[in-house]
This record gives sequence, C-alpha cells and structure tokens, in this order.
Amino acid sequence: MVERVSGSVVVIRKDGRHAGAGFIVAEGVLTNAHIVGDGVSVVVNGVPAQVVRQDEVADLALLRVPGLDRTALELRRAPPRIGERVFAIGHPFDLQHSVTVGIVSAMRPNAEDAASLQTDAALNPGNSGGPIVDDSGAVLGISTSVLQSRGHRTGIAFAVPSQRISAFLKSR
Repeated sequence: MVERVSGSVVVIRKDGRHAGAGFIVAEGVLTNAHIVGDGVSVVVNGVPAQVVRQDEVADLALLRVPGLDRTALELRRAPPRIGERVFAIGHPFDLQHSVTVGIVSAMRPNAEDAASLQTDAALNPGNSGGPIVDDSGAVLGISTSVLQSRGHRTGIAFAVPSQRISAFLKSR
C-alpha cells in the first residue's frame, strides 16, 4: 500500500527551494496553502505548476501541473476512528517519500482553522501537504502542522480531514 500511495506523492518547490509535499487527486495536485503562499515560482516534481485556488483558513491549495501523469488518491468519505492506524507520507527535510506510522489521537474542532485531525505520526518540515492515509491507502487528511511548546516539538501533529478537503475540492 505504501509503495502504491508514494507514487502519487509529489515534491513541491517554491521559488527554487524545497517547500513540502503534495499529492495527486482527480482535480490536480493538492497541498497546503502555506506551502505555495505567494510564491512566484511553484514547481511540482520539476514541472512548473499553476495555483488554481487556495483557502488560507483551511490551509488547502489546488495546483494544475501540465503533463503530470500519476494515479489520483481517493479521499475516504467515512470519518477517521480514534485509535485507527495511519501513515504519513511526505518529504521531511527533502528526504523524499519518507513514511511514518501513528494513530488518530483525536478529532479537534477548531474555529480558527480546519486542521482538526490529531495524530501522533511523526511530522517534520517537508511533511506538510503530504497525505495521511489509512491501511487501504485512502486519504484521511493532509498533513498541516505540529504542536510546539516553548519551541520544542511535542509529537502531536494535525491534519485537515478528508471531509474538509472534499468540500474544498467541490467549491469552485
């Protein structure tokens, strides 16, 4: 499953520097808005990309990448279950296709942003924008942030859940 899903996880560079990850969905490449931001030049796997739309509150961005021929990942419709095993796939510190394992720790409704899926899967700089998937490879969420306390990483990470991603992709 990890090998199959990893083929659909892409490297995103902004203004010539490694920015994070993204993954293929039917509509294009999905990543975090904080990754592409107001970057002048966004490149996905070496190909120039166009930002189609962003939602800064949800921290989601959709990119169009001409000629990128990869298998789209499926978003899971059912909400995650507390204690369910998950896999985070991304490019931490530009180490491509790194995988960590954890569980869904909680669902945290948050009025300020959409990152409400809490996991203990290890996330580091460069994991942002990568998928959080279940045992079958269905996307449960998109890696977004790590809780820090007094400048130290806590091992508590957050993702935007697939239900919020679906709503973003359907809005035009």
